[in-house]
Amino acid sequence: MRNLTKIGVVGIAGVAMVLTSSCTASTNDSATTSKVPSAGVEQLQTKVKESISEKVGKQPDEVKCKGGLEFLVGAKQECALRVGQSWLPVDVTATDTEGNFDAQVGKDKIPAPTW
Repeated sequence: MRNLTKIGVVGIAGVAMVLTSSCTASTNDSATTSKVPSAGVEQLQTKVKESISEKVGKQPDEVKCKGGLEFLVGAKQECALRVGQSWLPVDVTATDTEGNFDAQVGKDKIPAPTW
């Protein structure tokens, strides 16, 4: 079990910064037949990175997500962010069906994701 918190502390260049992430990611892909909004893996990674950047004023070096996210309330996706050589877990949870999500950044370092 990972130690996660909605407000996580991340060191960027030796400085502790507080993160709280909430963001909107919506798609307008006319080829999608599902009526549930979703974000593909690349779009979700971009939105998580943008959201964290807005909150702390600095951008993580990299964000990786295990997959995309369907915006059903409570739907979850596992992501990770890299700052320097350190990776931290990020749990992303859809908060509504409009494309909004909450990203909870863990405090404890993890190995680099393999997905």
